[in-house]
Amino acid sequence: RMEIPAQNTANKQERPTDEAILSHQQTIDKEISEKPLVGERELIQTLQDEYMNAYPQFVEKIKNLANKYSHIRRVRRDGNCFYRAFLFAVLEKLIETRDESIVTSLEETINQSLSRMIKVGYPEMCIEDFHDSVLEEIHQIQSGNHSLDKLHTNFNEFSYSSAIVMFLRIFTATFLQERADDYAPFLDQGQTLKEFCASEVEPLGKEADHCQIDALTRALGLGLGVEYLDLSAGPSCKWHSFDSDARANVKVVLLYRPGHYDILYTSSS
Repeated sequence: RMEIPAQNTANKQERPTDEAILSHQQTIDKEISEKPLVGERELIQTLQDEYMNAYPQFVEKIKNLANKYSHIRRVRRDGNCFYRAFLFAVLEKLIETRDESIVTSLEETINQSLSRMIKVGYPEMCIEDFHDSVLEEIHQIQSGNHSLDKLHTNFNEFSYSSAIVMFLRIFTATFLQERADDYAPFLDQGQTLKEFCASEVEPLGKEADHCQIDALTRALGLGLGVEYLDLSAGPSCKWHSFDSDARANVKVVLLYRPGHYDILYTSSS
């Protein structure tokens, strides 16, 4: 009689238990939570060191990035990185340039946003504190009392930083709903803008996609450039510019890696 050989399970990879998966995720979450919400400026070479033994496509692209940018500022990878990185970079630039006309214009936009958010259905008592947190940052710049150190401290205070992110999310959702005809074609069939905003824009921790980025930059009238560092073909990062309605001379640059945004600085920044 033919005997069925015993299975060799020595090299068979077993599925990890639910407890092991949960423990691994908790370890990752703990590592993320221990990183600052907004880090210090670092030399771009630290990004090269990070990927030195990783994908060759990344290494080549980072070398080319280093020809254009001198520093990177890392932002916590918590799903809120785009919103936090974008506004931090904008306010940082305004503190450095002290362009009064642009600061005044931005202050007017933020001031007017509260009534717009209420009009599309957000209760004033739920959003007023978020709105005031951002307005206070701008008023500090207008008064000349703000500094990069203070901005950095504010953005690393968890509850305050979260309030700023919430304002940006609700402001973005408001603009999307105000411009429903522009953005509805990009949604899943049958989905409304209000439903999209409730599931993809408003909740903390939800990553920003193209629609949200386009809406926020247009709503604020601020320019944004994004360098896409991924495994696509070619020796350089792909570049995308969001500046259709941008005010002159206000443009920041973010680095995108799959699921995450950090801030980039040229040598002249």
